[in-house]
Amino acid sequence: YEPEEENLILDHCLHAIYFTPYVNVPSFLQWWLEKRGFRDDLIFVKQVLKYLQWQFYDGDSRPWILKNPSYPVYEPILREVFPDARFAATHRNPFNSIASGVNLMSRFQIAYSDVDRSAAHARNMPMAIAASLNGHLAVRNSRPDIDVLDIGFTELTKTPERAVEKIFAHTGMALSDAARRNMGDWV
Repeated sequence: YEPEEENLILDHCLHAIYFTPYVNVPSFLQWWLEKRGFRDDLIFVKQVLKYLQWQFYDGDSRPWILKNPSYPVYEPILREVFPDARFAATHRNPFNSIASGVNLMSRFQIAYSDVDRSAAHARNMPMAIAASLNGHLAVRNSRPDIDVLDIGFTELTKTPERAVEKIFAHTGMALSDAARRNMGDWV
């Protein structure tokens, strides 16, 4: 009933890149990038969503809403695995994203190691975010058939109702009056 990052689903496939925030195993990351890749991970997500749909939401016509900060760059694979996918991308100030990412990575790893890797995260995060942004822009330039709605983070936080209206219009979904009221009450 609410969007939630499906990273938690990926944790269960036991070979996803999402283990990398918890532990420092560079050889695993290298293996994943060279041999595994995101397609198999997304196929696993689709299988789990099909199971959840059958188990808990049989007959429910609402679409699944996927939310994952790792998806930029992977839009072509997402479209391949989920042919009806529509895309909305939120854009946050990179300086804030770097600080948030370093903090998050450090918090993940502190549960599994007593080694403080904050300095390494601070060195690597700007390169990781730049690579993701550059890859996302390259995909958008090379694949104009993949329409991406851009929403600024400030718009999302200052006028969330307007941002949601844009997203609904982009996806072709109707935004009911009850949903508008509920959204206003929540905000």
